[in-house]
Amino acid sequence: MNYRTEIDGLRAIAIIPVVLFHAGIESISGGFLGVDIFFVISGYLITSIIYSDIQNNNFSLIDFYERRARRIVPALTIVLLVTTLLSLLLLNGQEVKDYSQSLVSVVTFSSNIYFYLTSGYFSKASEELLLLHTWSLAVEEQFYLFFPLIILCFGKKSVNALMVVIVLLATISFAFTLWLVVKDNSANFYLITSRAWELFAGALVALNYQNLARTAKVSRELLSALGLALILLSLFIITKESKHPGLPTLIPVIGTCLIIAFSHKTRIADLLSNKLFLHIGLVSYSLYLWHQPIFAFFHIKMEGTFDYITAIFAIFITYALTLLSYKFIESPFRNKTKYPKAAIFKYSAFSIILFGILGCVGHFNSGFPERYSTNIDIDTIAISPYRYECHTKGANYMPPSKACVLGEGKSSWAVLGDSHGVEISYGLSKVLHPSKESIIQYTFSECPPALFFETSVAGCSTWLKQTLSIIEANSLIENVLLTFRHTYYNNGDQMYNLRSHIVNGNTQRISIDALKSKEEQNKLRQRYWVSFEALVERLTLAGKKVYILYPIPELSRHINKIVYPFSIFDEFPRNLDRAGELSYYDERNKNVIPNLNVIAKRYGAKAIKPKEILCDNQFCTVIHNNKIIYFDDDHLSVTGAELILNNISKSKLNL
Repeated sequence: MNYRTEIDGLRAIAIIPVVLFHAGIESISGGFLGVDIFFVISGYLITSIIYSDIQNNNFSLIDFYERRARRIVPALTIVLLVTTLLSLLLLNGQEVKDYSQSLVSVVTFSSNIYFYLTSGYFSKASEELLLLHTWSLAVEEQFYLFFPLIILCFGKKSVNALMVVIVLLATISFAFTLWLVVKDNSANFYLITSRAWELFAGALVALNYQNLARTAKVSRELLSALGLALILLSLFIITKESKHPGLPTLIPVIGTCLIIAFSHKTRIADLLSNKLFLHIGLVSYSLYLWHQPIFAFFHIKMEGTFDYITAIFAIFITYALTLLSYKFIESPFRNKTKYPKAAIFKYSAFSIILFGILGCVGHFNSGFPERYSTNIDIDTIAISPYRYECHTKGANYMPPSKACVLGEGKSSWAVLGDSHGVEISYGLSKVLHPSKESIIQYTFSECPPALFFETSVAGCSTWLKQTLSIIEANSLIENVLLTFRHTYYNNGDQMYNLRSHIVNGNTQRISIDALKSKEEQNKLRQRYWVSFEALVERLTLAGKKVYILYPIPELSRHINKIVYPFSIFDEFPRNLDRAGELSYYDERNKNVIPNLNVIAKRYGAKAIKPKEILCDNQFCTVIHNNKIIYFDDDHLSVTGAELILNNISKSKLNL
C-alpha cells in the first residue's frame, strides 16, 4: 500500500488527547478516545497490508508477525527495562509485586484481561499503574491472532464474502458492547469482544478504499472535514462517565473512518500532513509507551497534587525519552538489513522470556520488601484475608443470603456497611473468638445507607434493602455494627472530587458539591440522615442492639507515601505517629458527628469512636507499637481494626 502522510497526522490527533488526558487536562474530557482512533487506524492498515499481499500471492503469516514484532517489541522492551529498574528503586514491596504481575501480563499479551480483573481504568488508583496503557496493545495483539486467518479463509474467494463476514463479526461485537456496558462496564472497556468492532470498522474502510477514494473532490472535502469535526467534538462532549465504549463511541469511530476514507488529497490531508503533526505521528508509539509509566511514577512519589506545572514537567521528560527511543530503538530496528527476520524473532523471544521470568520472580518474592530496612512492621499494611471473597459490589453483587460467616459458633453479630466494614468484620471475629461467637459480614463497596434515596452505585440500594430484611428476620443476630463512611458521602473524598451518591426523588443524579444552593445541599444531606436513622430504627425495632462506627480519621496521603521513603537509598521518615491533624478531622466531620450523636442517643445505640483511640489533643496516629493501622488513606488495616475493637471494653460490647 502507498504511504499516506495524513495517516501519521491522524495518529497525532489520537495521541495528543491521550497524553493531555492522563496529564489531568480536564477540558479534554474525552482524551481517552485517542485509543479508539488508534484501533480504527490499526484495522485499516493491517487489512490493507494483508489483503494486498494476499491478492499478490505473497502473504506469509511469518512475515506478518515479523513486521508486528519489529514494530512493537523493541521500543516496548526498553520501556519495560527502564520501568522495572525504577520500580525496584522507588516502589515498595506490594507495588513491585503488583507491577510484576502486570509485567507477566504484558509479555503474554493479556494485560487487558489482567487490568480488567484487578482495576478500573477510571478508578483513582489507575493513575498509579505503570503498565495500564498496555491493555490496548494486548487488544491489538489478540486481534492479530485471528484476523489474518479470517482474511486468508475468505479473502481469496471474494472481497464481498470477506466483507460480509467482517460486517457480521463487527455487528456481533458492537451488540455485545451495548449489552456489556450495562452488565459490566469494566469488562466492556478492556476486553477484545467490545473493541473488535472498532478494528473491523477500519478493516471495512480498507477493503472499500479504492472505490471510496474515487468520490468526487467536493464530497471528499466535506466528508473528511465532517470526520475531523466529529473527532474533535467527541473529545469535548464524551466524558469518563459516558457509556463507553458504546453508542457515544460511534462518534470518534465514524469520524476516523471518514478521514481515512475521504481525506486523501484534500485540505484536511494537508492539515494533517503539516510537519508538527507528522513528527508527533511518527513518534506516537514511543510517546504512548512512555507517557503512562512516567506519569504514574509522578503520581506515586509526589507528596502533593499532580498540578499543571508537574504535568508539564512530566510531559517534557516523556517527550525527551520518546525522541531517544524513536531514534535509537524504533528506527534502527526497522532496518531489515541490520536486523533481519531471525534476529527480530530472537530478540523478541529473549524479551518475552526475560520479563516473564522477572515478573514471576517479583511476584513470588512479594516484591522484594527487604530492599527497605526498617523497624516498622511493613507487613501490617494488610487487608482482611476475606476482602475479595466476602466483600461485594456492582449490579452483579453477591446476594446477602450468601454472605460470609467469620468465626465459629453462634452468629450473634452482623456487620453492615460499605468497604470500611471489611477489616472491622475480620477484627471483630477475632475479638469474639474467645466467646465462641461469629459474625456475618454484609459489606458493599461505596454503598451509603440508601433506604430513602437512589445512588449512583449500581446495585447498592437493592442490596441494602435485601440485607436489612434478612437481618431483621434472623433471630440469631442480636447485635449489628454499622460501618458507613459518612464523611465521604456527605463531604466527598478528602483527596478527590466528590462523587455523585445522593439523587433526588425522580432519580436524577446530583452531586452535592455541584449544587449552587446551600439550601439544596442541606436538603440532600438531610435525606441521607433521615435514611440512616430509619436504618437504625428498623434494626432497633427488630430487637437488635445497634453499634455505630464513627468516622475513621482520614489521611492526606496514601499510607505508602507516609511510611515509605522516596527510594531504597533514603532513610525512613520520622514522626510517623503524627500523620493526621485532629483539627482537620473535626472540620471534616462537623456536620457528621452531631447527626450520629443524635441518632445514637435517640435509639440507645452504642458509639464506637476511633478518634478517641487513634488521636490525642493534636494529632492522629498511623503507627501503633511499630504496626501500621491503615492500608490506604482512609481504610483501617487489620491491625487498625483490631486496635479499635480491642480498646472497646467488653462491657461496652456486651461480651
